[in-house]
Amino acid sequence: MLNRRFFIAGTAAALALPSRAAEVGVPTRNPLVLVDIPDEWKTVPIKRGTESRAPDGEVFLWFETYLPNEYNTIQREHEAYFRRQGLALRPDPKRNAFRRNDMQVRSTTFDAVWRGQPNVLIYLVHELGTPLGHQLLLTYWASMAGHTTHDATMKEITGSVRPKPAT
Repeated sequence: MLNRRFFIAGTAAALALPSRAAEVGVPTRNPLVLVDIPDEWKTVPIKRGTESRAPDGEVFLWFETYLPNEYNTIQREHEAYFRRQGLALRPDPKRNAFRRNDMQVRSTTFDAVWRGQPNVLIYLVHELGTPLGHQLLLTYWASMAGHTTHDATMKEITGSVRPKPAT
């Protein structure tokens, strides 16, 4: 019985430990931004950066760097993608601005519906402070279950976004 208690206590302690995270550069080549993504999340390079998703598939993240004059192109790409996925955005998003890790961040949060179920879509635009004005767009799409389940992990991920130090 005592061994069983130690096994249960050890297993609970292991589950409570934070998962390991990999430092990911965005974009993959010549990164401007670093972000820590949990090892168990699937992460792949995309055109302007990185896509990552939770192991249960309930949260998707896109990290894309761009120049300000590319924003409208990216926005049209996103609108077309979400339309193809069947994600409907409700009007009147919530907007906010704040500073994090020496960057100005603007957030836009949409209530959304996918396959008849409520979802969340959040855009976080980070001003990177480069001479050319590069920005990072962090796009977050989650089911309500994923939004709740992965809340602590998402706070860690978004809190880890930082400009890559100059070398």
